[in-house]
Parts: sequence; structure tokens; C-alpha cells
Amino acid sequence: MSSRVKRVGENILTALLVLLTLEAATRCFSETEPPIFERDDLIGRRFRPSLSEYVHNAECGKDIFIKTNRFGFRDDEWRHQKPLNTRRVAVLGDSYVAAEAVNDEGLMTTHLQNLLNEVDPAAEWEVMNFGITGSSTGQQLSLYREVVSKFHPDAVVIAFGTGSDVTDNSRELSSSLIDRYDLDSKGRLQKIPPSSTRATASKMLGQISRFYVWQQNKWRALISPLRKNRLNNRNRVYCTVKSAKFRRAWQLTEAILTALRDDTTSHGAQLFIVPLPTAPQIYSDQFAKISQLADDPSVFDAEHPNHCLQEICVRLEITYHSMVRDFRRRAPSRSSEIESEWLFFNGAGHLNKSGHLAAAESLADALVQSFSGNGEGESAESTAAVIGGTSPESIKRLR
Repeated sequence: MSSRVKRVGENILTALLVLLTLEAATRCFSETEPPIFERDDLIGRRFRPSLSEYVHNAECGKDIFIKTNRFGFRDDEWRHQKPLNTRRVAVLGDSYVAAEAVNDEGLMTTHLQNLLNEVDPAAEWEVMNFGITGSSTGQQLSLYREVVSKFHPDAVVIAFGTGSDVTDNSRELSSSLIDRYDLDSKGRLQKIPPSSTRATASKMLGQISRFYVWQQNKWRALISPLRKNRLNNRNRVYCTVKSAKFRRAWQLTEAILTALRDDTTSHGAQLFIVPLPTAPQIYSDQFAKISQLADDPSVFDAEHPNHCLQEICVRLEITYHSMVRDFRRRAPSRSSEIESEWLFFNGAGHLNKSGHLAAAESLADALVQSFSGNGEGESAESTAAVIGGTSPESIKRLR
């Protein structure tokens, strides 16, 4: 054996010993647990099926009990066959819906099911939580086609990630390891899965190595503060002057929503597009932190992504519902410094328990109006004004 080959072998052995030592140290001295999500060939990603354990969440600073069903979603077990006299509502969304920092009883979907059954006892309402952290609208299209449609929902709610979905839909604006859609040369949607080699490696490492999970978490924690001090793509979604990349991202988003509309309509379900408010849309001081990073703050508008989304829904005749007015009523000071008005963790993160309840009450009102007060299947042009921002008081009047 040549000395060169021997040196290479020694270097490989040393690297393996170092990695094994780091893996052992991580397992012994850190609280890092196996990931609660796993790679999925059909829809890109989902919770580990039949999960039942406490998971520490840094955002709320507590251990949260995470229970998933056999399909890999954070909800009770479901049957594909819909029971008689039942209205099914499927809620699709990202981490705002998956809500890893909120216990089951505080989830928007739990509140929504309770409210609907209280308001409309003539039918049994079943609300299904299809939230997947990190998912995009494109992934939710795959999720509807491969999983949700088999449960025959009467209503499909796309809880649109106002601050993230447009960028996550686009390969130009985000490099996340997720399934995406893109437009071909003829403007047709085509599914673009991530690199199979990279996806397989990430899945395997996440399953077998605690050190890999630990370093991924530490890296995200390290770069998160840096992102807050610069104008990133998720901040630029509020800019009214769209770059070419953002124009293409909105065009792609419209194509995805068109496919969702066509698919849900063919299955007899009503599609609702519901942008979930972000903290900068509710608290003026949070929005000021973003706009001040821009060269020209005057071209930034907190409601710009909602206006873009509503225009798409009007063109496509999709039912649209905004929660911004409902949320702002609960935070009249428009300041994240007032803890009693927090609807987001620490006034800036994901929805907290109060935010989930606010979202459920707003959406319950919209669903009740659409299914009973205004009839089924109305176009976005007529319903946008009717259910574009109703008050929690109307829920109380319906009870």
C-alpha cells in the first residue's frame, strides 16, 4: 500500500471517529430529539405518522404535546368516507396551521370545529388540520391532489402564508429543499421535485443522526438574527414595486391557485383563500422595522400582498377572506409593545393561543356566511366584500 493511499485512509478514519464522537456527545449532552417531520415522496413532507410525544418548542419556551394521526397530520384519526350529515372543512397551510408551539386545544382548527358546531347545529362540522411546517402553496396543491381530495371535503381552506408563500413558491426567491411547481415555456404548471440525491441524503441524515439535526437547528438559530437586520425576500413581499422575480412568483402563484380552483370545483368543494395575518400587518412598529430597511420606505405597504392575492381571487372567481381587520380590532394600539394585545408569540412570531382563536372566529364567520347566509359557490367578486373582514361580534350574534 502506497503512503498516499495510507494517508487518505487515515484521514477518512479520523473524520469518521470525529463524527462518531460528535454524534455520541450530541446524544449524551444535548436535548436534540429526532425530527418530528419526515420526507415524503407524494407531498414533499409531513409529520411522522402516529407520533405521540412532548417536543420542546423554543418559540413558546415549553414542551408541547404533539400527536399525529396515521396519515401524518396533527389531528385525530380520520376516515376517508365522510359520515352522513357532515360538512368537512380541510385546512391547508404552513407552520401557522401546524402550530408546533400551541397545544391541540388551542389550535385554530380545534377552535374552528367547536365554533362551527355551536353556530350551526343542523350539521356536524368536521375540521381537518393539514398544516405542514415549511409548505408552500405549490406543495399544498400536491397535498390536495394526493391526500386531501380522498376525504371529500365540502370546503378547502388555503391558509395562505402572507409573508412566505409567494417566495416559497418560487425557485428564484427561495432555495428551501421542497417540491415546487414552475411554468414551462407555454405557461403550463409542471412539478419540479428537489434534487433526489440531496433530498434522500437529507432524509437519511435526519433519521439517523442527532448531530445533523443539532447543527441544522444551531445554524438556523445563528442566521435568524442576521436576517432580521437586512431586507430579505420575505420582507420584500410588502414592496409595491415588484421586481421581475416577484412578478414571476405572483404569476406562478396565480397558476397554482387556478389549478386548486379547477381541482376543488371538479370535486364539488368550495375553495377559500385566506391569507393569515403577519405581525407587521397588525403592529405598526413591527412593520416600521421592515420598511426602514428599505432605500425607499414609501413603496412598502403592509397590506400589499393581500391586495395582490385578492386581485387574483377576483379574476379567478375564488372566495377570498381577509382577517386583517378582525385582528386589528383585537390590537387597537397597533403596537407590539403591549403584551395584552399580543396575537403572536412575543408580538412578532407565529400565532399564539389568542391569535389562533382570533383566526378561528374570523374564519368561522366566513364559512357560516358562505354556506348558509349567502349560499354556496359564490364568486370572489361578490364574496370578497361580504366576507373580507367580519367581526367576532357577528359570531356571537349567530350563537
